[in-house]
Amino acid sequence: AQDAQIDSQFDKDKLATVFSSSDGDLDVVDKIISSLCLEGSPVSPTHFHNSVHNAPSGYWSIANKLHTPSTSLSAFDNSFTVGLLEAASQILSTENDVLFVSYDMPPPPLLKPFRQVDHAFSTALHLTDATRTGLVATISIEIVENNNEISKMQDSNLEILRLANPAARALPLLECLANNSSTDIYLPYLSDGALKLSVSAC
Repeated sequence: AQDAQIDSQFDKDKLATVFSSSDGDLDVVDKIISSLCLEGSPVSPTHFHNSVHNAPSGYWSIANKLHTPSTSLSAFDNSFTVGLLEAASQILSTENDVLFVSYDMPPPPLLKPFRQVDHAFSTALHLTDATRTGLVATISIEIVENNNEISKMQDSNLEILRLANPAARALPLLECLANNSSTDIYLPYLSDGALKLSVSAC
């Protein structure tokens, strides 16, 4: 999130945030579940406080003295695309800039049989209205039927990472931005649709 704001100009009073994660902090969840199995169920108040899905966004807002709206969401393996759509919707409806953060971590050993996330990954994008100056690219978003092939990574290691972490579904978009390319990208969106991103380099 800090890297996304380097060299970017923003008004702290108009910077909303959207945080997306498929699972949140499973290490904290694991500690709470383990505590419940002990005599007296000694759940740590700090762990309980940090188990809520919006804890990371709350700490981010406190650290940066932000008083603007923040949304935290989860949509299982589609958390990145749903979060991106939410961020875009907020820009159109409020005309505020949005810092979009998506992340997921591998679960602790006891939870691995229930949730397969093999590698850690996070990304952040500072999104704003397309009429602003100094943009890297503009992105047009459309929900389409899932009859288009989902965009993949040509590099085999990056493709493994894309499939191994829900937040890493962002990789085709990040590659496009890094290469200053203009193209259409299709990201998975729920069970019967895809998110078509028409990216135009500036």
